[in-house]
Amino acid sequence: MFRRAADQGDAHAQNNLGIMYLNGLGVTQDYRQALELFRRVADQGLAGAQFNLGGMYLNGLGVPRDRNRAIEYLVLAARQGHERAQSLLAELGILASWHPLLKCSQRLSQSHVTVNIHKY
Repeated sequence: MFRRAADQGDAHAQNNLGIMYLNGLGVTQDYRQALELFRRVADQGLAGAQFNLGGMYLNGLGVPRDRNRAIEYLVLAARQGHERAQSLLAELGILASWHPLLKCSQRLSQSHVTVNIHKY
């Protein structure tokens, strides 16, 4: 099902086929094939593929572990609103403009609050 659509250039089908190869779902597990499919559509800007590619680099699945490269792909996905990428980056200790805590601190720093401290 995904193979035909993927062969016709459907980015979502290519990503789904990559997931199948990554996990061995209905096909023989093949990290190389998954990596190729994810790269192809990640370069087209598909956030799901960017997230999946980031996960492969983070966990060393078919590629040497590369935290920096993983973060690059996760950030690309997170900037597009990919919640799992945002959450994973937060777990890795990386806050960026989309992160709720950072948004909160930006709002606080932009507001003009006067605090009166009284000594008794």
